[in-house]
Amino acid sequence: MRLLPLAFLIALALPASAQTEEHITFDSADGIVLAGTVSIPDGVGPFPAVVIASGSGGQDRDGGPGAGMLPDSLMMYRRLAHALTEQGIVVLRYDDRGMGESTLGDRDPQSMTSLDFVDDIVAGAEALAARSDVRWVGVVGHSEGGILAPIAAERSDAIDGLVLLAATAERGYETIIDQNRTIGLAPLGLTEAEMNAVLGPLREMFELVTANPEADLTEAEMARARELFIASNSAIPDEKAAALGITPEVIETMADGAVPGLTARPFRVLLSLDPATYIASVEVPTLGLFFELDQQVPPSRNADPMRTALGASASPMWQTTILSGINHVMQAAETGEVSEYARLGADIDPRVPASIAHWVLATAGE
Repeated sequence: MRLLPLAFLIALALPASAQTEEHITFDSADGIVLAGTVSIPDGVGPFPAVVIASGSGGQDRDGGPGAGMLPDSLMMYRRLAHALTEQGIVVLRYDDRGMGESTLGDRDPQSMTSLDFVDDIVAGAEALAARSDVRWVGVVGHSEGGILAPIAAERSDAIDGLVLLAATAERGYETIIDQNRTIGLAPLGLTEAEMNAVLGPLREMFELVTANPEADLTEAEMARARELFIASNSAIPDEKAAALGITPEVIETMADGAVPGLTARPFRVLLSLDPATYIASVEVPTLGLFFELDQQVPPSRNADPMRTALGASASPMWQTTILSGINHVMQAAETGEVSEYARLGADIDPRVPASIAHWVLATAGE
């Protein structure tokens, strides 16, 4: 695990090539038809290829919408795809099911969990593997996509390698608790003891609702989850709560809006996932790529657990790397704070595709 300086990564860059794009559709499970774009390098193939597995939340193939957090012009997956293809890699990026031109089939969106999206990653990888201009297929999984990529590799022999990009290696609710600590509470100036008082009930709520994530919660469990949510928010010190306009009445309203989503089956399944278990089952070459300023998936909490899990796996080769000065959405950043995303430049840091391309080309061989 190391920080790579910019000069080193520039040295890894290969001569860029021109590219063309092809719009495709391909079938996933349950009658779902996914639509995407394949970026193809000029030249004589077959080429190594990757499918981009997006992060959480419905996104189109380019990485939008950003729920107000990202500049509209960032289009991080489009930029990543183009940069990789310039280095000689075929890239498939696709609209998440129900987004853009992709369909939902006969599925109810409320019935789908993160594990259902694994089928879409597998379908994308197999669509690439069936192409005559492709000789090796990898998955570049960003954030939640990086959690699901190892599961996809276990399900499909079409996947030859994995890039886990800003992906967690700790249980889902541990990540949410840490995000609440660093993104939600730390800016308020709370002491460690005050933060623990807020997060204790939140942890208890998550442990309650993930005990059996596939089963419906009882009325008593729902009521207890609501009590714990209220207890967590009520633990914010009075002076800080007053400055934020958080009153007991506001907390009740917050509970009415938030608890149903926090206790819904799709979110409970995501909270219960233990990525380290899936990473330890990997049998293909794997790169874990983290970003120093990532506050959503801090490398300080995730890089070592990923190394441990990969070390226990049957992967024939693996490495983890931390790139300095980059945030969760691949931008060159100042602090890494989520509030900073929208005002940073509408581009991704070139070291990200340079690192991925170097690893893919070296791993796929000739």
